[in-house]
Amino acid sequence: MADSVTGRALLAALALPERGWHRRDVIAVVDGAPIWDVAAGHRARPGGWDEVTRKAGVVAGLDDWRSKLTQFIARRGDDHAKVEASDDDNRDRRLFAINRDIESATEVLAFVNGLAAALDAVDAATTWTERVTATHSVLTALVGPEHRHSSWPEAEIDAAQKIDAALTRLAALDAIEPEPTAAAFRLAVASELQERGRRHGRFGTGLLITPLAAAVGLDLDAVFVVGVVEGDCPWFRGEDSLLPDVDRDRAGGELVTRADLLADQHRAFLAAVAAGHLHP
Repeated sequence: MADSVTGRALLAALALPERGWHRRDVIAVVDGAPIWDVAAGHRARPGGWDEVTRKAGVVAGLDDWRSKLTQFIARRGDDHAKVEASDDDNRDRRLFAINRDIESATEVLAFVNGLAAALDAVDAATTWTERVTATHSVLTALVGPEHRHSSWPEAEIDAAQKIDAALTRLAALDAIEPEPTAAAFRLAVASELQERGRRHGRFGTGLLITPLAAAVGLDLDAVFVVGVVEGDCPWFRGEDSLLPDVDRDRAGGELVTRADLLADQHRAFLAAVAAGHLHP
């Protein structure tokens, strides 16, 4: 569940206060999931938000977000007034760009303020039940209410429902530890989300990602060998500085030589390539 779009967004958002609200982390939250901008009433626009926060000079910290975005909106408002009063041939194009900047900056500022308030509520809560309720609000601030998920793939809808149920289960811990710390709660959420989702499809259908050595004997439609870089595949042919092959040979076959390893890797590579059907 942690690998689903909902799980990634939730865990990344819960970590924002501890990580100092760095610009790259906030944009990563927005870019990694279909974030629903509740205030604007539409999907968040990570590309536009990334661009406008760079222009505003946002670095980290909520104060930095608020002050720099507010100043940026004011500056672009002044630019709008100047361009509107000018006789510039590109006046309409420039006004469109300015309005787009103001709109994007206003949206991202509202989103950050709303998410910060939701995360503050999680940290301010004391019991498991209160923290769970506040975390549900964080999810709503991120991906919107459940009816907004109707266009999602079935696997993502299923994961979102399982995450909701996992959070609800945590409320039962009030009987064990009535006042968990914020750090303990975040660890518990991360642990719950490590549960594996159900398998989709049947074995032998789909995409298989495996090391070269595990491809021996497989029958595949197509094979793509990635990560082939000098020193990794193939390995360097140089001698081991601590125990060269000439000394390893003296062990009577008890120690694997570097040449043996290179030969094994070569055979695994050929076997992986041979596992794919050749199409004309």
